[in-house]
Amino acid sequence: MNARYRMYLCRFLGLGLALIGFGSPPVGAAGNPADSIHRQSQKISPALAASVPAAMAALEKNAIHLVDVRNAADFERYHIPGSLNIGLHAIRTKSFLKGKPLVLVNEGFVLGPLADGCEALNAAGFKATILAGGLVAWKARGGRLVGDPFAMPDMNRVDPRDFLQESGKGRHLLIDASAGPPGKALPMFDGAGHIDLLNDKQGIAKLKKAMHKEASKPFRILLIYTADGKQDAHIQRRLVRSGVLEFFILQGGLQACEKQLSFLRMAGRPLDERKMTTGSCSSCADRAIGSEAQSTDSEEK
Repeated sequence: MNARYRMYLCRFLGLGLALIGFGSPPVGAAGNPADSIHRQSQKISPALAASVPAAMAALEKNAIHLVDVRNAADFERYHIPGSLNIGLHAIRTKSFLKGKPLVLVNEGFVLGPLADGCEALNAAGFKATILAGGLVAWKARGGRLVGDPFAMPDMNRVDPRDFLQESGKGRHLLIDASAGPPGKALPMFDGAGHIDLLNDKQGIAKLKKAMHKEASKPFRILLIYTADGKQDAHIQRRLVRSGVLEFFILQGGLQACEKQLSFLRMAGRPLDERKMTTGSCSSCADRAIGSEAQSTDSEEK
């Protein structure tokens, strides 16, 4: 089992427990996973934000520890030169890190664990903040990255599991970029704006205007999605060509989120209701053997 798979397995199991085991109504009863996610709330203090320009200047002077908390495989794909790769859970065991302020880094979308870890570290005597906008903002502001240039566009893409973990917390500027009128969305997409980034010639201008209104919020995240994600690559290229660099795109769109929620609903059912048989069951095998035996008898006769 590789590191990336283990990471997603832990996240997915944690999300499932949060939805079906701790405080959320039973699936199929008074609520459902979508409602449970949508009710979550976690505000992050602006005081925990370190701006990209400030972090760049401090790193240049060797005045901070820039700590990339992603797994080793993702760090190897691309990272900021001079950053340290230390898992969030392991930072407090590194006493040498108390000598300078810490700036915690990931791609920039998953903020909940970073905020919790940041507050815990500060309570333990560290001086920790979070790089606002993460690696996406760092790259957009001209910061250097080392690694595989073909892998770097992936930092703008959000897995549906990460979105479900982070949704409902009021941190996202949600934009439905689908062509035509928006369809019916899941509860966690309530309040999303609609800007056709495929056909509307004024789409980029409208998007920039919406982004400008949110510019003063350090942890405000632009998340763009479509119904099925089939035009993600085209939209991403158009945004980059237009100079819009600080954004995230939901992989697979609404359909992918619905699929993940269906899985969680199934996981929340009693075991007897979610049992299934894969391959040939014993009764099917018995019938097959019986049929073969009958066929052999007929041939012998």
